[in-house]
Amino acid sequence: MILLKWIIIRLIVLFMFLGLLIDNEIVITTLGFMFYHISFGLHTILEDYIHLSKIKLVLTFSARILFIELFKLILELVL
Repeated sequence: MILLKWIIIRLIVLFMFLGLLIDNEIVITTLGFMFYHISFGLHTILEDYIHLSKIKLVLTFSARILFIELFKLILELVL
C-alpha cells in the first residue's frame, strides 16, 4: 500500500508541473491534485502521531472540511 501511495504522489507532482506548463484549464486539475497530495501527507501524519481514535476521527473530518472549503475558495479566485 505504501508503494502505491508513493507512486500516486509522484504522478501527482508530475501532472502538477506539466499542467502549469501547458494550459490554464489544466491548472484547475493541478490544484485538485495538489490538494489530494496534501491530504495524503496530512493523513499520514495523523496516522503516525495521533493515537486516540476519537481525536484522530475529529481531526480527519476537520481536515476534509478544510480542504473542501479551501478548494472552493481557490476555484472562486481562479474562475
